[in-house]
Amino acid sequence: LDGAGEIRAVDPDASMAWLEPRRIGNPTPEEAQRLAAHFGAGLYVTGNVLGSGGKLHLQAAMYDRRHPGPPVARATAEGPAADLFDLVDRLTAQLLAGSYQGPAERLTRVAATTTGSIEALKAYLTGERELRQGRFGPAVDQFQRAVTLDSGFALAYYHQAIAAGWMAEEGLAQRAAEAATRFSDRLSEHDRLLVE
Repeated sequence: LDGAGEIRAVDPDASMAWLEPRRIGNPTPEEAQRLAAHFGAGLYVTGNVLGSGGKLHLQAAMYDRRHPGPPVARATAEGPAADLFDLVDRLTAQLLAGSYQGPAERLTRVAATTTGSIEALKAYLTGERELRQGRFGPAVDQFQRAVTLDSGFALAYYHQAIAAGWMAEEGLAQRAAEAATRFSDRLSEHDRLLVE
C-alpha cells in the first residue's frame, strides 16, 4: 500500500520491534489498534495467510483508527503459492478500492479494479492528486507512467486527456482520449459513456 495516493507505510521493522515483546501469536484487534496509535497511523491492516497443498489464501481488513468500528475495506485472494506477489497485488487493489467510499471517489474505486498493476494504480493515484491540485504537467507525467505500466488502463488515459487539455496540449489530449475510448471495454457501460 505504501505510495498509493497519500498512503505511507510505517516502517515494518519498527512496528514488529514494538509488537514482538507484547504478543504470542497473531496480534489481537486491540493490539493492532494500539500499534497504529503508537506510530500515528490513521489506517491499519490486519489479516492472515493460510497455505495448503501449494495454494495460499490471503485475507485482510483495513481499519481507520480514528473511526473505530467495522473495517473500511476487506479483501481476499487465493491462488498458487508461486503467485504470492500477484496475490498480494490483488489483495492490495481490493483494499484500496474498498477504502475509497465517497461518491467523489467512485472513479478511484473503478480504477483500482480495472488495472492489474499495483504500480500503475499508484501512478494513477499520484496523477489524480496532482490533477486536483492544478499541477497539470506532473499529472500528465504520472498518468503516462500508469499507461506505460498498463497499456490498457482506460481511466489513466482519460485523466491524462483531461490534464493535457488544461495544458492546451491538444494533440496529447486527443491521443489520450482516443486511447481511453479504445480501452474502455474494462469499464461498466456508465463509465464507458463517461469516457466517450
